[in-house]
Amino acid sequence: MLIKKVIASVLTAVCLVCAMPTAKTITNPFLTTVYARDNVSFYAGDFYGEKFYRKKVNIDSLKLPVGLSCVISTSDSSIAGTLTSADEKTARLTEFHDHQQWAVDLLQNKKTTLTYKRGLFKRGTLKVEPLPELKFQAVKKSAKVSNGTVTLSVKYKNDTSSDITIEGFDLNWSDLLFEGDKPAKDKRIEKPDWVTKKVTIPAGKTKTVTLKKKMDKKGKLISYDYPSLYFKYNSVYFLSSVQESFVKSADYYGTISFSEFLK
Repeated sequence: MLIKKVIASVLTAVCLVCAMPTAKTITNPFLTTVYARDNVSFYAGDFYGEKFYRKKVNIDSLKLPVGLSCVISTSDSSIAGTLTSADEKTARLTEFHDHQQWAVDLLQNKKTTLTYKRGLFKRGTLKVEPLPELKFQAVKKSAKVSNGTVTLSVKYKNDTSSDITIEGFDLNWSDLLFEGDKPAKDKRIEKPDWVTKKVTIPAGKTKTVTLKKKMDKKGKLISYDYPSLYFKYNSVYFLSSVQESFVKSADYYGTISFSEFLK
């Protein structure tokens, strides 16, 4: 009996020694890499970046108005990686471009986390924070041409409890068509036509913005649309085509001001 107890004690001691990490194990760079966290970056803005004149920016958090959809991508080009939402009833994900890009739809006024994983080596986490619903829309537009200058007037309505500041207007999205012109096939991939103008629309108010554009065109202006806007809401910047319904999707630019966006 005594011999069995001694043997059992020795075996237990051996197991404990084997289980304890050595200094060499702790400092082993391979193991550190295996268990590394957040070695994958996240980007917002256009997936193709500057290829189509729409900047892609690095982000470390995502602050979205409830009900808004924004697209993000990762720095990992593998098609095997996956992004998951900690709470799908709060943040819904739709995957694009072979697991490199996702649309994030914030459904509830709650914080949540997105987690990216690929094998043992790739990890990334992105915190999602809610902002009040973005009740922002264009309600009226008019245009006239005089002496080679187009004057476009647009009335915007801010139905939120926070001011909205517009810093840039993309007239490419206005698609100003004169007699004989052909409409753009895809405005998203064409070079923007920015007008820099800072306009603040107070919470709960409407405001009419007037934009002027010199154009080497002759004939009658037969159609036009609303411009795309670069604007700030609750200290966060967005790029979106603001039409006659509340904004439901936008490119997210975090704290990137319009002057930085243009660089």
